[in-house]
Amino acid sequence: MEEKFLEIIKQNTDLMKVLDYLEELNVPNYCICTGSLNQTVWNYLDHLPLNHNIDDIDILFEDKDDLREEKEEELKQKLTNHFEDLNMSYKFDTHNIRIMNVWKSKITQKECKPFIDINDSIKRLYATIQAVGVTKKNGELFLYAPYGVEDIFTKTIRPIKNKENSKEQYEKKVKSWKDRFSNLNIIEWDEE
Repeated sequence: MEEKFLEIIKQNTDLMKVLDYLEELNVPNYCICTGSLNQTVWNYLDHLPLNHNIDDIDILFEDKDDLREEKEEELKQKLTNHFEDLNMSYKFDTHNIRIMNVWKSKITQKECKPFIDINDSIKRLYATIQAVGVTKKNGELFLYAPYGVEDIFTKTIRPIKNKENSKEQYEKKVKSWKDRFSNLNIIEWDEE
């Protein structure tokens, strides 16, 4: 199933251009993650254009040497400018995982321990459909998927329960997905 996932992602030429540009910029230990990936697969399954309703692209990277929040903003601006010049207008969310725990602590109002690596940051998101990332090295795609990709193919929204996540945050995400997508299989926070 992971091979099929990557085959579908390869067909999304916009995401491939973003991966190419991130590689060109030598962004340290990066990946595209969450929404743009699962939405690409859902669009494929629903026989829609692969970029249908994708308006933002989330990017994680790991820069141990530059922990400034401005570094995230600089990358976001480079991406925005580059892709606007190519008539590809996306909102880019960029996060250095070495300081992302501070941001997540503010959102959840819970202490969030520092992330060990990209895989650790992905596996601590709110739902398994978010817990996926793709990077490109020397022309080859690599997948981070600590919970696999089956939930994406079955449109199953399943909570990732850990002490940093909350039922309220999960339900907020679920509401957003239900408003935008059809045929979702929602697993309630309490069912797991």
